Amino acid sequence: MEGIFLEVTPQRRIVFTNALDGDWMPKNPYPVQVVGYFEFADLGNGKTGYRAGARHWTAEAMEQHRAMGFEQGWGICADQLGVVAQMLAARGDA
Repeated sequence: MEGIFLEVTPQRRIVFTNALDGDWMPKNPYPVQVVGYFEFADLGNGKTGYRAGARHWTAEAMEQHRAMGFEQGWGICADQLGVVAQMLAARGDA
């Protein structure tokens, strides 16, 4: 997915959209345009809370995105982020 970051707060929050290109210009409609976010929280004891979500322009767009495998894809993304976090922790970068 091509898009841009709208907000990056280290170790706390990432917000992105596919509605704009790298020059902040509106893009021709991607099949479903979305503003998505990932949020992280230190739960203590080496544990991290993770929350992800998406905001769609319409309920119909949300259902179209769901039909494209959106929920399963974000589950895969969460698993991949977990692997990266474990690698960073093993290196002492977490």
